[in-house]
Amino acid sequence: MVAVPAMVIAGTNLVAGDSLLPHIAALATVPLGVAGITGGVVVGTHCIRS
Repeated sequence: MVAVPAMVIAGTNLVAGDSLLPHIAALATVPLGVAGITGGVVVGTHCIRS
């Protein structure tokens, strides 16, 4: 889930080139990466404390 934004942004950059499409894709997918990192930290912390 953390790598999905990078793949989407890179793919749109390869396809669209110099347009706003990669930036729009970043706005849509970066929250997924943040959610993945946050979820990993929360679950990892919970497993360590248990």
